[in-house]
Amino acid sequence: MSHSSNMNHNSNNNQHDYISDGNLLLLRMLADLGQASAQYNLGVIYESGRGAGKDEALAATWFRKAAEQGHAKAQYNLGVMYTKGRGVPKNEAEAVKWYLKSAEQGYVNAQFNLAHDYAAGLGVPQNDAEAAKWFRGAAEQGDAEAQRDLALLYIAGRGVPKDEAEAVKWLLKAAEQGDGRAQVALSVMYYNGQGVAKDDDEAVKWFRKAAEQNEPGAEYIMGLLKDTEQDTDKDTDG
Repeated sequence: MSHSSNMNHNSNNNQHDYISDGNLLLLRMLADLGQASAQYNLGVIYESGRGAGKDEALAATWFRKAAEQGHAKAQYNLGVMYTKGRGVPKNEAEAVKWYLKSAEQGYVNAQFNLAHDYAAGLGVPQNDAEAAKWFRGAAEQGDAEAQRDLALLYIAGRGVPKDEAEAVKWLLKAAEQGDGRAQVALSVMYYNGQGVAKDDDEAVKWFRKAAEQNEPGAEYIMGLLKDTEQDTDKDTDG
């Protein structure tokens, strides 16, 4: 399985509106008193630079305080900072440690990132079975990228028994959520009759959906299909 853009880490994408000086002071007081949610939110503010000066090292400090109290999102965010080397030295093993704590609490983004790290062998020994386990956890919560990547493991028989029908099931879930790579993979499955009855109409339908959102390779494949149709017509006429 490719570990390029189809398995990128979910990013630290918390968005908070500007916070007043008074509320920031109150938040700091609560954080200093040990309230985990206040510590987490203070970390988000310093990480984003909204309401206070951007300070990733300080953000990591507050995320850590909340994470050590078991706050799942703070654990995940701290893991992201270790993955990217933001506010802390880049350390994949430390990232995995915090992703695991968050993932075990059911936090979907952490489950996806942990699965990615097991699949790629980042910060942890490469282990397809563990990757499949955590992709499944995120997939069952509706994460489209995890559904797609779990499907790819089933296609390859990595970490799970090779099962193209099971792959189609998960590709369909991801494709219906608009995941372009899943749409391309699903259309290939329909075109080749892998794990599902061969259906050229369904193949074209999913290629077209992927092409409409400029998924790399989709328009090229659509062109190949059209060329094939033209060649067939010429052969028939000849």
